[in-house]
Amino acid sequence: MPNSVNRFVPDAAYRIRAADAAAITADTVISAGELVSPIGAPWNDAVKDGKVVVFFKASELDTSTDETYVVNVITSAAANLSSPAVSVSKTITAAGWYEILVDQVSLLKEDPDAKYWGLQVDVGGTTPSIKIEAYILPPVGK
Repeated sequence: MPNSVNRFVPDAAYRIRAADAAAITADTVISAGELVSPIGAPWNDAVKDGKVVVFFKASELDTSTDETYVVNVITSAAANLSSPAVSVSKTITAAGWYEILVDQVSLLKEDPDAKYWGLQVDVGGTTPSIKIEAYILPPVGK
C-alpha cells in the first residue's frame, strides 16, 4: 500500500496513543475504533473512500542486541482486537515519524467479519523497548 505525504499536524483530537505513554516492551495492540461509517474517523466528517493515515512516531528504541519492531495494521471481530488479522506492516529500524495509508473499505473486504481495527506493535529480541505515539489523520486532500 503506498504512503502519502501528510500535511496535518497531529494533536489530541486525532491521537490513539499519547507521546508520554509508557515504553512498549511486549506485543501491544492500540485500538483505532470501529470499522463503521464514518469509517474509523475521529473527526466529525465522513472519510472519503474509507481512507485514513496512521501517523506514528517511534522513539527511544533499544537496539542493543537482537531487538526487532514491527507496526501492523490489524482488524478483528472483537473490540479488544483479539485474534487479529494483519493487513499492512511497517518495520521500524530507527527513531522517527512513519505513516501508513489505510483503506478501511479494503480492510473490510479482506476481513469481512471485522468490526474493529487498530495497530499491533510487535516487538522481539532480548530486551525490546520502544516508545510509540500514534494518530489517525485524514489523508492529504481531505
